Amino acid sequence: MRTYGYLAGAAPLVAAMLVACGSPPAPTPVAATPPPPKPLTDQDRVQRYQECWGYYNDKKFDQLKDCYDPSAAANQIGYGRGEMINGAGAIVATSEQFARFSPDIRSDAQLILVNGNHVASIRVLSGTNSAPMPGPDGKDLPATNRKFGVMFANVVEFAPKALKVVTEIGAMDSTTLVSQLGMTKRKARAVATGGVASPEIVIAKNDDAEKLNLDAESMRITAWNKHDAMGVQATLAADGVSHDITAAKDTDNKKLGEQLSSGYWKAFPDAKLVPTAVWAAGDYLVLSGHLEGTNDGAMPAIGVPRKTGKKISVTFVQIDKFVNGKSQESWLFLDSGQIGAQLGILNIPVGNAKRSGSG
Repeated sequence: MRTYGYLAGAAPLVAAMLVACGSPPAPTPVAATPPPPKPLTDQDRVQRYQECWGYYNDKKFDQLKDCYDPSAAANQIGYGRGEMINGAGAIVATSEQFARFSPDIRSDAQLILVNGNHVASIRVLSGTNSAPMPGPDGKDLPATNRKFGVMFANVVEFAPKALKVVTEIGAMDSTTLVSQLGMTKRKARAVATGGVASPEIVIAKNDDAEKLNLDAESMRITAWNKHDAMGVQATLAADGVSHDITAAKDTDNKKLGEQLSSGYWKAFPDAKLVPTAVWAAGDYLVLSGHLEGTNDGAMPAIGVPRKTGKKISVTFVQIDKFVNGKSQESWLFLDSGQIGAQLGILNIPVGNAKRSGSG
């Protein structure tokens, strides 16, 4: 009882001391660590890629600009400008300007390939020339009211950690376009029609089969640069087909070696391929780079009527489908108009720039 009384009497004193000295500080709350961002997946890139092309088709150019990194660079072959375009604003402005000559222009994917942050597609660019097109002298050319449909390749590289395009190649043949619009008499491919209901989407596995295709492509590039027709032929399936978009018709693989010997290699004896990127996705392989050489003779197939002695360096994209380690089907995208422009041959108008052709 005495002990209890002592404690009871001491309690007010202890309380007073605590008030005088101040209460102990409250613990500082620990800030919650935000979860790390989820790694981007192949599906994320495919979805964003298709979304961005949807902005183009719907003429939502403000949203399209957000698809690009501010410092992005694009090489628009066969439309817009011939040189590299730098900056998201400039890239979209050129695409918007090109679209003005055809208010119903659209791009429909046939095939989409993905390997990491690399995406490529084969597309059909179609529409109607129902509005004036700027001519080489700055004056508008009247609308032809003709429909067009040209094969088109698009290759982009996304930023490693963002769904923003950092580099892009868009490749089509300007001479095919103006031929379909009736601006030149040169023969070209018939108007391609629309896209498919759902494009084929192929995502890389980086397996042994893809490595085999990469090895075959390396052999073909080496043989091409040596002008070894038999070496090129050895990498092609005997019953395969080649779609050169600058040509009016497709070529079967049996005739391709002969055409190379009598075509590019004859007109450009020092012709070579300079790859800038090669990658695989499933049975497909994407090659982009430059075709270089010095013109030493005529090549009517691409509108070169005579020797000019001038050099060319033109960007190209090639997409192949391999079967059993050999190319079964190949699509070559480059601009014969760009070749003509570099050789100083007859100019014809495309977009806001001069391109060349014959006819």
